[in-house]
Amino acid sequence: MDDIFYMTGKKININDIAEVAREVNVKSIFIPESADVLQIEYSYDIMAEWFCMKLEDFYESEDKKFFDRNKIQSVFCISSHLSSFDFILPHIKMLMQEYGGWIGSDSDGFQPCFNHENIDCFTYYIS
Repeated sequence: MDDIFYMTGKKININDIAEVAREVNVKSIFIPESADVLQIEYSYDIMAEWFCMKLEDFYESEDKKFFDRNKIQSVFCISSHLSSFDFILPHIKMLMQEYGGWIGSDSDGFQPCFNHENIDCFTYYIS
């Protein structure tokens, strides 16, 4: 499993992520009682887990700079196999359309980082 991050300047939660997933007709959605994680089956055997994170969970100065510069209020770690990204992409695009934000890699300052204008380039990054 690989991790990427969805970050937005809007205050959203796991239920908002699930609601948008329903709009793109995913196969199944499971929200455990803890309600800070969401498991989505996008297609047969294509899964991703979305973890709601706190900004305080990030200690790197570059990460904090990104949050400040972009007025980030919500962060979700998306854990899946990046080879499955094409199945997750419609959900991510709809989230970006609804709430704006960025997809960033698990590196200092989330670089490279993609928004709704260049998210299709992410597939070139993972190939």
